[in-house]
Amino acid sequence: MERVPNKSAAFAAVALAMAIFAVTATMAQEFTDDEKALFVQLHNDARADVAAGITMPAVSWDETLAAYAMEQVPAGPYGENLWWGRSFAAD
Repeated sequence: MERVPNKSAAFAAVALAMAIFAVTATMAQEFTDDEKALFVQLHNDARADVAAGITMPAVSWDETLAAYAMEQVPAGPYGENLWWGRSFAAD
């Protein structure tokens, strides 16, 4: 039986994981090794579900990238959501 990816479930799992980690990030500056492994595992599982037969390379945790991301987080209670922005060639 062919596996049919459930993109809604994959998106929900990743969104839930990101929400959990966002809350955790506001309480602590660094993730534990177990949290890093879980986040990467959930992300790779979601990528595999969405890939639907295409070999999707797995991602891994990068300490340099994580440190850079933490520098970009403002000290206030709210972050910056660039996804909601838009850009046009005329901008």
